[in-house]
Amino acid sequence: MNSYRRFNLTLAAVTFPSLFGFGLLNAAVDPYGVINSPELPGLNQLKPEQFNHVRLFKAIDVIRNEPKIVLLGSSRTDLGLNPNHPGLEPGKSGYNLALVGPNMYEVKRYFDHALTNQPDLKTVVIGIDFFMFNDLKTNAPDFKESLINQETIPLQELINSTLSLNALNASRATLSSSINSKAYFLYDANGRRFIYNNKPDQPLLGRFKDMLKGLMTSEGYYKEYRLSASFLNDLQDIVDTCKEKGIELKVFISPSHATQWESLRVT
Repeated sequence: MNSYRRFNLTLAAVTFPSLFGFGLLNAAVDPYGVINSPELPGLNQLKPEQFNHVRLFKAIDVIRNEPKIVLLGSSRTDLGLNPNHPGLEPGKSGYNLALVGPNMYEVKRYFDHALTNQPDLKTVVIGIDFFMFNDLKTNAPDFKESLINQETIPLQELINSTLSLNALNASRATLSSSINSKAYFLYDANGRRFIYNNKPDQPLLGRFKDMLKGLMTSEGYYKEYRLSASFLNDLQDIVDTCKEKGIELKVFISPSHATQWESLRVT
């Protein structure tokens, strides 16, 4: 056996068991909630990394759950609306499909995804925000067209969620959070975000000021604003599709603190 072949065999003997081992660990911990592994208290029931992978795990949840009621919008809907609220249709599967900081195109594509996986979609609720129609609001880095309108988990996402170093780091964070019972933003099985133990990580006044500053100074929000005809058309497409298919559509303007509107007025 020549030295090159011996080296390759040795490398394979070391590499493949290691890949299998941490792939199995990532699948068991399931830090993004895409594998649907059992959640065990003290091990993997707290998944803080889901907040950084909202567009991934919510797309997979829609494939898995095929909800007949979906809630769309920004983080205000993500954190504020419960798809199991009795004001919606009791007995019908509901899911909070809102995203963090989306533009209207992203919202429209996740509506398309929900309709692909549930042709019998009954109710759509959309919370709209002014920034969602800003022409400067680009798609989020974790938005992937390859996730949209799929009816099974894309193979590449399955690989990324089990065999990547990012997934391994996310598993470590999940184990640490679960063992120490320490987390901030988490998600219910119905897609709604909540604050763990309802304890803010800083005084509310400070968080409010930071959020307002972020909205007023961040690119794509209100630092500069240009109304997008394309994003308005995306909303119109949702309206037209719901009319055509007999889907109940409810649209509301997300409530914001008066200070935000006053800040916009004076800038």
